[in-house]
Parts: sequence; structure tokens; C-alpha cells
Amino acid sequence: MPLSHARVVLIEYCDALLTLQEPPFMEIAQHLFRLHALPNNSRTLAFEQTLSSVRAKVATEYESRGEYERAAEELTYVPFDNAAVPNIGVVRHNLRIARLFISAGLTEKAELYINRASARLPHFTEDDIRLQYLFCQARVLDSKRKFDDAAMKYYQLSQHPNGGGLMDSMTDGDFGHSLVHAVTCAILAPAGPRRSRVLAILYNDERSRSLDVFPLLQSIHMGRLLQTSQIEKFRPTLLPHQLTTHSDGDTVLDRAVMEHNLSAASRLYANIHFSELGTLLGISAAKAETTAARMIYEKRMTATIDQVQGILQFSTHSPTQKIERWDAHIASLCGAVDYCVEAIVKKHPQFATHLEP
Repeated sequence: MPLSHARVVLIEYCDALLTLQEPPFMEIAQHLFRLHALPNNSRTLAFEQTLSSVRAKVATEYESRGEYERAAEELTYVPFDNAAVPNIGVVRHNLRIARLFISAGLTEKAELYINRASARLPHFTEDDIRLQYLFCQARVLDSKRKFDDAAMKYYQLSQHPNGGGLMDSMTDGDFGHSLVHAVTCAILAPAGPRRSRVLAILYNDERSRSLDVFPLLQSIHMGRLLQTSQIEKFRPTLLPHQLTTHSDGDTVLDRAVMEHNLSAASRLYANIHFSELGTLLGISAAKAETTAARMIYEKRMTATIDQVQGILQFSTHSPTQKIERWDAHIASLCGAVDYCVEAIVKKHPQFATHLEP
């Protein structure tokens, strides 16, 4: 049969197939896909566009069953990246695949489709597209344990009126409110100036005070030593990927707490023996020295180590720390001003026109 005639027949066949309900639809669709993928089929590429509507319905069915990976894989066969498809359709398609891979826990595959969507994203101002993109970015950064960056993405998401609802709808309620997760990621982030700035922004947001995790956020922001009871109360709220371990056997949370308590100790002591520091942190003296050395090397703490005497000497008044403290104050003020502006515009929408450049 000539290709042009065969395409017409296949279109009519697919239209009829789409009218079927489960289970006949899925059974026939899968058989059609198997025939389409046969090695001796010379018209595979020619018919792929025609099968797009069937693949989309199959993906929706898989998604309704919770088979997110199979749904995403089905959509990857749909030829959306071509000149005939509008940019907005390509972006939505790639973001849908990314969200499905994220739901399946396959963030590396999701990142590929996020990057494909980002190339065309600057052309759009639609809130739903930008929120979906921001959500996908946050989840990928979170899974890659780039917690300070993820916290800021979640915080941006929480500032949008539909941000929290978007996260709940995309994760079947497993993920909670975006502001809660912004705080969680900030707590898990490595101790240092970047984390301090993020914590200051979250702490100064009035909405944070209503969260169950606020007492822990307050203790960390104030530089207090964290107690075991606080950590054990917080631990059950973490997601599986946030409970993974580093190469030295420490969990993400345990290392974050250990580094925070070391930073808190720098505010209490001018110098301290590693044996005493280990007792304070609940670890061995050798591990306390290793942790301090890592933080100094990564420029997350200003101090010197006297290995002969076994002493950690803190530099509490260095110019660098003064600049970092000043930066944190500026970031906190900007966050507070931004929150006030949003609150005013939400209550009095007519003032929004004054914010336009």
C-alpha cells in the first residue's frame, strides 16, 4: 500500500482505537506499538507522528495507575521537537515528561527534559509553565543534594499564590507545602555563609512561624547548639533521598547537624581541644578534626588547626566574616521588603501597576 494511503488508514484506525475503554484499549495499543517497533518496519519514523495521540492516552493511563516511569517513557516516543510544533507545546511536553520521571524518582532522566524545556522557556510568561519549571528544578536540585539552591527554588515557589497547591497536585500530597520543604533543605544544607543567608530569609518570613519545624529553624538561625531530641523529632519528616549516607557513613542530616554545632561552637570558644570538641559534638576527636579541616578548606569556616597541640583556633573577627554577616543582614532586609510588597499587592491589587517599570 502506498505510504500516503497507509497513513490515512492508520489515522482512522487510531481514531477508532481512542474510542475504546480499558482494558481493550491498552491491550490493542500495546500490540500496535509492538508491530510498529519491528526491525523490518521501514515506516517506523513515517508513522510515529500518527501514533502520538494513542501514546498520549496510554501515558495518561499509566500515570493514573502510578506507573510514572512507563508513562514518561511512552511520551518520549512522541516527536515533539520539530519545527511544526509550537514552542509552548514543546515546553509543556518536556516538562510533563520531567515531572513523570521525578515522580518515578529518576531525576537524572528528568534533568535532560528540564534542560530541553529551558532552551525555549524565555519566550513565555505564563505562570503555570514557569511554576512547573521551577518545581522541576527544585526537585532535581534537592535529589542531587544541592540543598541551599533547592531551598531558594522552593522558597520562590512558595511566594507564588499557586505554588503550594502546584506541589501538592504534582506529588499526590507526599511532598507537603513548598515553604516547609524550603526550610527542610536549608537545614540540610552544608553550614556556611550561603546557608546562613538562606536561613535568615526563611526565618524572617512571617509564614515560617506557623510551621512545626520553626523551633528548629530558630535554633539554627540563632547559632544555638542543637540537641538530639530536636533532631530525632525532625528526622521522620525527611524524604528517602534526604536520608542517604555520605562515603564516611554519616547521613545527610547527621553531617549537617555536626557542621552546624561546630559553627555554633566557634561563637562560644576562642579555641578548643579536639578531644573536648568531639565530646561537645558527640563524635571522636579525629572526626572533629576532619570535619573542621573540611570546613576550613571549603572556606565555610575561618579557623586554624594546631595539630601538635590538638587545638582548633577560631578566627571570630576576620574581615571575611564581617562581610558575610553584613551580606546576611542585607539579604534578610530584602526578603522582608519583598514579603511586604507581596502582602500589599495581594490585599490591594490596584497598587500592582505602580511596580511596573
